[in-house]
Amino acid sequence: MTQEKIDPIRLALVQNRLDHIARQMGWVMTRTARSPIFSQSHDFSCFLGDTDGILISQADGIPIHTGGGGLAIRALIAFFGEAIAPEDVFLLNDPYVAGGNHLPDWVIARPVFHDGQRVGFACNRAHQSDIGGGA
Repeated sequence: MTQEKIDPIRLALVQNRLDHIARQMGWVMTRTARSPIFSQSHDFSCFLGDTDGILISQADGIPIHTGGGGLAIRALIAFFGEAIAPEDVFLLNDPYVAGGNHLPDWVIARPVFHDGQRVGFACNRAHQSDIGGGA
């Protein structure tokens, strides 16, 4: 197996761009939120994952939200597999499957496609009001 040499400048540029995308997701969430849980308390986190469910970027947020983010993506991949389509949006709140700490923490995940191929996921985990059981 040969190892490709990674250009550190290109790596820094790509990582900063991915981090900026995650931060923009958070800014949009804050500006458009109707709930003070998001607009004032900022009880949410935005993150990006790769095609295998590995976190590749995260915005400033609540660490416990992003810590289980990869588990949520991997749960989606395990359940839906190749049936995941560009127009899909997923909601998860099962703390045992989606890596959350309690039922009111919802993950909203959207697959990201480029030229018809899934290249990752854009996700948000946010605290919701009383919602009942797992979904």
